[in-house]
Order: sequence, then C-alpha cells, then structure tokens
Amino acid sequence: MPPSKHPTYPQSTIHEAVCEVRFSTGRPWEHALSGELFKAVQNEYPTMEPVVQLGVQLEIGPQGLVQTAGPRPLTRYRHREKASLLQLTENSFAISFLSPYPGWQVMKQDFLSAWDLASRALKPERITRVGLRYINRLPVVLTTNLALEEIDPRLRSRISDPGLVDRVYIQAPDYRRPLQEGSHGAVV
Repeated sequence: MPPSKHPTYPQSTIHEAVCEVRFSTGRPWEHALSGELFKAVQNEYPTMEPVVQLGVQLEIGPQGLVQTAGPRPLTRYRHREKASLLQLTENSFAISFLSPYPGWQVMKQDFLSAWDLASRALKPERITRVGLRYINRLPVVLTTNLALEEIDPRLRSRISDPGLVDRVYIQAPDYRRPLQEGSHGAVV
C-alpha cells in the first residue's frame, strides 16, 4: 500500500522537526570535518555557516557528576531550495525541517540521503544515539484585566518574552469588574 499524502494545515503547530544522530569516530574530533562534509553536501546545501553555541554537559562516571561548559563550534548548511538545514558539531549530525513541515516520508527520505553523504565524509565508527524531536508552537490568546506586575511570576516571565509573545494593549472599559456605580476600570 503506498504511503498516504501528508496532511497540511493552514496554521501548523510544528515549528521545527529535527532528526539527530550522535556518533563516535574512534579518533580525536577535527574541525576540518566541517569542510569535508561541505564538499559532500554542497550541491544540495550550498551555504555553510559557522556558529558558536554555548553549552553545558553533565556526565555521570566513575568520578561522579562531571560538568563541562563553554563554547561549542557548530556548522550549519542551508538547503538551496527547501526550508531545511544540516547541523554538524562534535560527534553529532542533525537535519532540521523548518515550517512548513513536509511530513514524515519527506523528512525520512531527506535524512537518509543526507546521512548517506555525511557518513562517507565523517566516517563514523559507530552510532551512539538517534533522536527525533518535534518543536511545536501553539498560538494562545490570553486576556486579562491585571497589570503585568499583578500576574503570577511564573506566567509573567513567559508572557514578557518578546520571542514568544506579541502583546497588544487594548484601552477599553472593563465590563467584568465595575469599580463604582456607572463606571468601569480600563483594561491596560
């Protein structure tokens, strides 16, 4: 039975879908591998962008809990046509699909194709983990007649983040809580 066509929605909640492979090469990591990968994928992913990512890693081993923090070099490769990109960092390769999500069949095929090219360039000795992650954004409308300072701090921190929220102030009478006879408080 052929796979069914992926449904599309005008207001899709999937903001990004990521498939990541962690691997070991059996040798020290070399930053030159970013260039090797670029040579392998440049026909489909012609734009290479070095990025510095700040990271924290916690590892439990014989010495107990070991924490390491610091900059982590990452290289992104942007697809020439699609809203997708490859990411390479030390012992990790991922493909991300940005909105609109093309569906699992397209994602799977593009990942397998990219991993085939990447594995030839990176020569992984073994795969240590495979992960699939969907990042959703759900639009929510929140109305209140409270001043921002009156809102619970746990909620206030989230609704104050301009990366997550578009705030609109509406100057209108508050018909829910009259203050005095014949007058109403304003929504701020």
